[in-house]
Amino acid sequence: DVALTDGADYTITDGTYDGSSNSQTTTLNVTAGVSVDSTFSCLVTSSEWTITDNATEVALNVFDVTLEDRAVSTQNDQTITCAMTGLSQTATVTWQDPDGTDISGGGFYTVDQGTESGGEQNSLLTINSTKLQSLAETSTFTCIVVSGAHPDSGNVTKTMTLTKLAFGVVAKDKEVEEDTTAVISCVVSGITEAVTVSWTDSSDVALTDGADYTITDGTYNSSSNSQTTTLSVTGGVATDSTFSCLVTSSEWTITDNATEVALNVFAVTLDDKSVVTASDQTITCAMTGLSATANVSWTDPDGAAIADGAGADYTVDQGTESGGEQDSTLTITSTKLQALDTTSIFTCEVTSGEYTDSDAASNTMTLTTELTTLVFNPDPKDKEVEEDTTAVISCVVSGITEAVTVSWTDSSDVALTDGSDYTITDGTYDGSSNSQTTTLSVTAGTVTCDKPLITNGTVTPAGATIDQGAAYTVACDDGYAMSGTTATMTCLVNGTFAQTPICSESKSSNAGVIVGSVIGGTGLVAAAAGGIYLLYIKKKAAMVIGTTCMELNGGATT
Repeated sequence: DVALTDGADYTITDGTYDGSSNSQTTTLNVTAGVSVDSTFSCLVTSSEWTITDNATEVALNVFDVTLEDRAVSTQNDQTITCAMTGLSQTATVTWQDPDGTDISGGGFYTVDQGTESGGEQNSLLTINSTKLQSLAETSTFTCIVVSGAHPDSGNVTKTMTLTKLAFGVVAKDKEVEEDTTAVISCVVSGITEAVTVSWTDSSDVALTDGADYTITDGTYNSSSNSQTTTLSVTGGVATDSTFSCLVTSSEWTITDNATEVALNVFAVTLDDKSVVTASDQTITCAMTGLSATANVSWTDPDGAAIADGAGADYTVDQGTESGGEQDSTLTITSTKLQALDTTSIFTCEVTSGEYTDSDAASNTMTLTTELTTLVFNPDPKDKEVEEDTTAVISCVVSGITEAVTVSWTDSSDVALTDGSDYTITDGTYDGSSNSQTTTLSVTAGTVTCDKPLITNGTVTPAGATIDQGAAYTVACDDGYAMSGTTATMTCLVNGTFAQTPICSESKSSNAGVIVGSVIGGTGLVAAAAGGIYLLYIKKKAAMVIGTTCMELNGGATT
């Protein structure tokens, strides 16, 4: 009961008195319409009849009509539907052909008006296959609906486009990098229902899902009236190959319709390269096995595409395929090289020129090259190890493009050579890292003492060596006595003994010369008239610890 006024939603017309019919018609235009059945009231005031706001309800019922476009096969009869909802009773439906002529049914067409039930009604137009085949590729059909409850309400007209389908299979050939997983496909078009698909190799051997192949039948797509089936060659192929997709369609009465799909392969090589910055440098993206000139793009370390002559820093040559081979080159100026980071990544992306609609993931490959601006740098690899153990120190020489020669000195600048104390390894030049590692092994290892040879005496235990801290025991033979020292010989940190026993005859003799020697030290025993004199010289030992040289003499550091 809200009063309506002229505006965006409504337009009210009082109408004009018609004397010939003694009547007046007033109208309400509901501009935006309504989405549900509604009622309005017209309120009439007549001075002639002394009537004020006499209310009369007016019903405004609504319904909806849907007529969708269709793509159809001409092999079978086809039915299109004019669907109505929201009706208050059965509507009257008229169909018109592409010429705008009413279709009464019979002959090439069958019309079913349909009956309203629960507010819904479907009117069907069936077109036989003979008629479909004679129609244009696209044709327009019209459904005209008039309310059965209020026939004077006007009509609702809907049109649809009928598109004739043609069966077809399109091979999606690919050209990809050799020995990489590749996905080829067949697109079956002109269908209104799913088809079944199988695949064979070039020898017509049926393929099945497994380690080498993955087959996907695909799903029927009603919006495009197509189905895409794929074959994934898991391990890829090393040479150009062909496969076939075999399509069976009950709709088109087709069985094992075979379409060949090509899988061509090529190789791309982009090697890492180390350069000096003194001159312009060129890197090459080399392709082999191409069927046509490939499309090559380069990107800089920031991932930005490089155009030929970009900022005068780069020159790009796409190259042209010849005999299956193509070289694309990127030249970088010396000035640009000097501005680059020490390690820079450049990318070469290759896409087949023969099959440009190939899947991007399968038909592009990216390799990177590390462009290193070399700086000469010997890097010492210092060590900190347990005392008196073998230690290996090294120098890593980087920023080189060929082998270097190396020598070592100690802290006193004395040149070192391979021997019992040191092992020197020059190392081998490594082109992948532009470096060479040289090592010095200080072979101190575990300190041991050799078993001494005591003249006229016996040494125990029997082992040829003992470790530092252990001891040998000396016992003199019969007729000989130990002079001046104890019987125990302890192995010192420098690999010598603190003392060396001497076994001498029990009785004095004034004649003759006795000479004895001791392993681990040198002693000279001289016998002369009037007594025995001993000259004993201990062996010096040197041990290198880090870069410090310690000379040990009798256990004291000198």
